[in-house]
Amino acid sequence: MPFPDICVEDKVNCPNEWPTLIFQQETCGEATVVLRTLNGSPLELDQNTNEVCLVTRQFYIQAGWDMNVKAEITGNPGEVRVMVNEFDTRMPGMFLGEFVVFQVADESTPEDSSSSGSDEPIAPPGAEESSSSGGAVEDTPLRKAIYRLRCFVEVGINLTNSRGTYQNGGITMAEIRLAIRDKCPEENFLLDCVEFTNTEIAWAIRRPLDLWNDLPPQMPRYRYSAATFPFRYYWLQGAAGELFQMAAYQYERNNLRYAAGNLTVDDKSQGRSYQEFSDKLRQEAYQWILRKKKELNMNQLYGTTNIAAFGNQSLIFDSGFNQ
Repeated sequence: MPFPDICVEDKVNCPNEWPTLIFQQETCGEATVVLRTLNGSPLELDQNTNEVCLVTRQFYIQAGWDMNVKAEITGNPGEVRVMVNEFDTRMPGMFLGEFVVFQVADESTPEDSSSSGSDEPIAPPGAEESSSSGGAVEDTPLRKAIYRLRCFVEVGINLTNSRGTYQNGGITMAEIRLAIRDKCPEENFLLDCVEFTNTEIAWAIRRPLDLWNDLPPQMPRYRYSAATFPFRYYWLQGAAGELFQMAAYQYERNNLRYAAGNLTVDDKSQGRSYQEFSDKLRQEAYQWILRKKKELNMNQLYGTTNIAAFGNQSLIFDSGFNQ
């Protein structure tokens, strides 16, 4: 019988595993996370001398925060509780996140840690009162950052989404699991666990967008994040392909066929099959990205006219790349 891979089955103690938080758009939510050091042990947190904030962004380089929430230190080893409200979860997507742990001086007060700064979330008038903002995340004379721990934050779009900017809302981890049938251990009876962690799926969801944004031609108008990308089908194909590529690496690295008595074990021999799945899906996504970016690039050149005789309307331009 196959032996379960502990690193796939339970990665919470893996020092390189990022936590992944899941919320729903424009909905109050709560998540409990154990923050860990680089060697995997729970971080030592003191409710009297430490403060923790969760901040999120769509890109590494971005003005302001999409979410800036002060976390509660529960008192259990390394554990913090994050509570968000409707304003915090206003934007759906898969976000880069970071827990910032501060050392607070004895003479500091709650007002010191909630002062506004340039990195506050951009909010409409009156929205500040409804946000569980953690305040600015830079060092101050009374508060110094001592740890920064990365994470992913998923905010799933609602069917009653009231913000037209996020019409598609991105693909979610649940959709990926449904597509590759990795929803629960019962479906993987040989592994007896899910094959991919939430963190691995979150990383794979963002990966095709890196390809889209990096692949020439560079078009700032069509630079997308996991909160704004409007195309879903090939995005999911590319994300699934990234997961299969990840699994192929792991199976090949751990493949060792051996026999003991009348028992032969060869439970890690699927590397080539996974690689074939990955190549097919990733190639489909890559070819679609090439065609779509060419179409968008050519439409920027030929797509509109300001001639009054044409009613100032967009021209229909068949680039030939939709065949």
